Amino acid sequence: ITSKEVFARAKHDIELIRQIQDLMENKGFIKPIPDEIIEKAWLEAAP
Repeated sequence: ITSKEVFARAKHDIELIRQIQDLMENKGFIKPIPDEIIEKAWLEAAP
């Protein structure tokens, strides 16, 4: 797996997380999570 593929996957996952966040915010469940935290969590979870 290339770093380009990893980056593409990270970008996709982050987009997905943002969509879920938007949905939850609209329903009043959560406050927004800063991008840095999402990206940090994704990087830590990456193999």
